[in-house]
Amino acid sequence: MFRKFVLTLCLASTMACLADGAPPPPSSNDPTDSGVPPEPVIVPDPASRHPQVLAKTGEMYSQDLATALSLPRDEVCKELGSYDCARLAHRIALGGVEPYVLRIDQPLNVTPVSAPLAVDRIALSACGARVRADFAAPGSAVIFGALAQGGSDGPNLAVRSLYDRMLGRDPDDAELSAVLELNTAPATPEEFGVLACFVIATSLENLFY
Repeated sequence: MFRKFVLTLCLASTMACLADGAPPPPSSNDPTDSGVPPEPVIVPDPASRHPQVLAKTGEMYSQDLATALSLPRDEVCKELGSYDCARLAHRIALGGVEPYVLRIDQPLNVTPVSAPLAVDRIALSACGARVRADFAAPGSAVIFGALAQGGSDGPNLAVRSLYDRMLGRDPDDAELSAVLELNTAPATPEEFGVLACFVIATSLENLFY
């Protein structure tokens, strides 16, 4: 009796679905039905669930340039020959704090308009120092030896060395070509060295971490 009651309920439920216009359950005789559920679509996770980049402070930037260009940290940039650009002259503009004298114990909430100029000043000073040192002693040059000696491959080698030292990678063809375009008259080899160094040093890839 109980089995008959259950069968009656199942039949009534099926008839109700058909009356409401609902599609009947798929038939196992359907030739398009393989009986195997489709493979799930797997969406790969992003590299980071909270991707973000931060601008380097003046001190971080100066130290990175000193390391990349093999310069003493204190020779990277000085205003008026006495005031370190990152530690004193442009400290606050470049995200630093100075709680003892200026009473600034939190970095500025917004980047001041003078910050890009300060970055350019540090990069130009550091690049100029490296070029002057290498051209003064090409035999012991760190980066610009071939360029200083007038070798035909000097510009190419200099740009590749700068990318390796500053960004830790080789330039792609477009990047290499763009920087080498700076090597045109009336620019001298020394000027090209400074410009190439400056362009890479002030790239977004080198300003953020």
